[in-house]
Formats: sequence, C-alpha cells, structure tokens
Amino acid sequence: MVERVTEIGDELAAWLLTCWVDVSNPGGAGRALLDGLTDLARADGLDFLHLSYRDGMGLGRFYESCGFSEVGRIPGAIRVAPGDDRDSVLMTHKL
Repeated sequence: MVERVTEIGDELAAWLLTCWVDVSNPGGAGRALLDGLTDLARADGLDFLHLSYRDGMGLGRFYESCGFSEVGRIPGAIRVAPGDDRDSVLMTHKL
C-alpha cells in the first residue's frame, strides 16, 4: 500500500506503508514488487518514496540495492520481545 502523505515545496513524496513477500520462496518477488511500486509512483508524479523497517532482519542492503538510502533511525523503537528492542530504520528513494 502506498499513501501520498508529504508535499515539500514542489516535490511530492509517498510512504510505502505495508509490503512483504514470502521469503521462503525466493526468486526476485521483492525486487519486482518494489520496482513496480517505484514505476507507479513515478507515473503518479511523485518525487520520493519513503519507508521504514525493523533493523536486524538484513533488509538494509536489499533496500539500498533498490535505490533507497538510509536517512535516520529511531533506536529501540520496536520491541520484538522483552529485552529485544530493535531500531526503526528510515529510508528514502529519490525518483
């Protein structure tokens, strides 16, 4: 789900709210999904896509390879279990 939430000057941005694929069946579905969403965002006239993810899942390199850059993190923002708090990592992609 993509939602347009930000207008900064003349630039429009959207947050990628919910997106996942079944990692037990790899084969490029995640990249194809993000590529498709990026194409739709461009066609809709957006300038940026934003997302956040839970650190510790190995997703940073994947999102970077899809054109996203880390712009910040909120330390310990996501409690996975008692004593297991993870950072929420914020990323953006200039379209």
